[in-house]
Amino acid sequence: MGRAKTSVGICIATFRRPLGLERILNSIAKLEFAECRNFEVAVFVVENDSTRASEPIVESCRDLLRWPLYYGIENSRGYSHVRNRLVEMATAKEMDYIAFIDDDEVAEPQWLDELLKYALQTRAEVVLGPVLSRFEKPVPSWLAAAFDRRRHESGHQVGARDFRTGNVLLRTDILRNVDGPFCHAFALTGGEDSHLGRILERSGIKFVWADDAIVVESVPQSRANMSWVLKKSYQTAKTLVRSKSAETSSPLVSLSIAARTVVVIALGELQIAAFPVTGREGAFQGIRNIVWGFGNLSGLLFRGVAQPSGARTDRG
Repeated sequence: MGRAKTSVGICIATFRRPLGLERILNSIAKLEFAECRNFEVAVFVVENDSTRASEPIVESCRDLLRWPLYYGIENSRGYSHVRNRLVEMATAKEMDYIAFIDDDEVAEPQWLDELLKYALQTRAEVVLGPVLSRFEKPVPSWLAAAFDRRRHESGHQVGARDFRTGNVLLRTDILRNVDGPFCHAFALTGGEDSHLGRILERSGIKFVWADDAIVVESVPQSRANMSWVLKKSYQTAKTLVRSKSAETSSPLVSLSIAARTVVVIALGELQIAAFPVTGREGAFQGIRNIVWGFGNLSGLLFRGVAQPSGARTDRG
């Protein structure tokens, strides 16, 4: 007989962040359900470290949770491998939904309830929520602004541009016909979540936003600086272009990216020139736009990435 209740698996990929994992498991233990009390919940943790450094943390947190907690190891390096292992584990337990959250985040008590509520209300296959940044030490406002992410009204339909694994609920069956589903070509560079998001969007999957499904990201001092932000902007731009280019051989795509790159770099130059008016925040955004543009160019010039897999053709 099938399961009477709808089920959701909370999936956490982790790599050498035992304290972060402990924080997130503690936050999951405090989840509250007002709208979706009848869901069955399970928690899945996969560690990308053969030393099993985080296993004692997992074991110590078992008694905190009201739900089953499953732990696994993925020896292949890279988050695409780890997340595929999580999907495999959750699918083996016949989870109807998968909720991804990162190991440097903590969930607000209403997080999962809000994701599930909008999945049911809107019949969306993917529900996304906001990731707010919390800094270990105060940073200037112009730098804090670089960590802000787009937010939308709850129930608003969004797209692959907002897709990420830091705070997302997916209906498990939409992954059945996608190879991977996370592409190993991006295992060491990142961008496997953005790549999956575009595949799902092209297949007609509905994405909606749940603005009260909040998770909070801890930003250490090692990231809260100009150098890290600029390196991240460059690498993200480069990876996105390589992902888009790998999906099609059309020269029009490359021309479109190149044209947008020219515009972004020109905008950045204008923002820097407007420093007396826009201040440090505007000037820093200008620098980021220029760095983003050069990341785009690097992605266009050096597309030496293995051909990512997309949706299978054997649907049904």
